[in-house]
Amino acid sequence: MESGARRFRGIERLYGSEDWELMQAARVTVIGLGGVGCWAVEALARSGISHLDLVDVDLLTESNINRHVAALSSTFGMNKSDALAQRCLEINPRLSIRTHDCYLEESTLQALMDPVPDLVLDCCDDLQAKKILLLWCRRRRIPLVLAGATGGKSNPSELKISDLALTERDPLLAKLRRELRRHHQASAEPGKKWGVPVVYSGESQKIPAACDRADLSCSGMGSNMLVPCSMALLMVQEGLRHMIRRMRLKIERQQAC
Repeated sequence: MESGARRFRGIERLYGSEDWELMQAARVTVIGLGGVGCWAVEALARSGISHLDLVDVDLLTESNINRHVAALSSTFGMNKSDALAQRCLEINPRLSIRTHDCYLEESTLQALMDPVPDLVLDCCDDLQAKKILLLWCRRRRIPLVLAGATGGKSNPSELKISDLALTERDPLLAKLRRELRRHHQASAEPGKKWGVPVVYSGESQKIPAACDRADLSCSGMGSNMLVPCSMALLMVQEGLRHMIRRMRLKIERQQAC
């Protein structure tokens, strides 16, 4: 492409030639393409990642306008994955991108993770999918970053990068933590990290009076783009850091053999 070298020259200068080559060789999978996932995909594409797998079954609708990067009058009715793929190819025509119109479940996991990614970003709000994904990545030492909930939160300055064992004021992550402690021998020792990076908001949820507090996925929960977008950018930053470090270690071990 005519401006291929120029498109990501700033990225190469920022990270250095060696890490830039690793980023270009890397495969990243994003699970969930809603308010957080869409901006994560945007950031990855603009960072020069050359291989992306996008997983989501939802369509774009008017209700996505307030927080989704690909939501436009012209894209209503499109699969979120297809709309983002088109957008990413405009950013980088050389991008290798695969879309998966399915849910992440035990029955689909193996196919979604073949080839094995170098980084997984969990941007979904499904408890079981998060658990399945976390356990799969942990067994294989695949870098994974989890997203917390963003509904009912409006202040991006409350976002934190932390460990799954230490999050606060996030009911979804708290449920995941309990599930892992009850059924998967995760440590219950106070203050002990699990080595599972998460980005979450410490802000208290603003729950509309009409919304049932017991329903974490309440369709009436308010949202904006500020928190999901900022969360996605922090996830990509943290994910790339872990991914590059892991890829370097793998190369060093191969050279030592």
